[in-house]
Amino acid sequence: MFFDYLFYLVAKFYARNREKETEGTSITVVSLLQTFNLLTIWFIIIAIYYPQEYLLKIVSVGIYFFFLIFNYIRFFYREKHLPSVIHDKWLKESKKSQKEIKLTALFYVVISIVSFLGVVVYMGLKNTH
Repeated sequence: MFFDYLFYLVAKFYARNREKETEGTSITVVSLLQTFNLLTIWFIIIAIYYPQEYLLKIVSVGIYFFFLIFNYIRFFYREKHLPSVIHDKWLKESKKSQKEIKLTALFYVVISIVSFLGVVVYMGLKNTH
């Protein structure tokens, strides 16, 4: 349910900026954030147990495409996750719940990006020494 609302909020954000194809952009953003989360965990494991870099770029791209395809199927081919259904669920939420979900989504986005970049910078610095 969280990723449904994240998808909806990202699409709504891009729609305000008069962009077309907001659902496609939203799928890309949600997939990228999910990839950041998984890669953050993966990079921490690599840094701890396998200090040498092996296939990180290939694995990273593979994980991203997995999430991209998974989310595309989820949001366009599953009835309960269609954008119109998510929109209807969103409208049924109380204003308080909507505000909490928006704050949680914002927190998730910031933490995902910051933690991923932090681990990438750490690994980059570690590999230069």
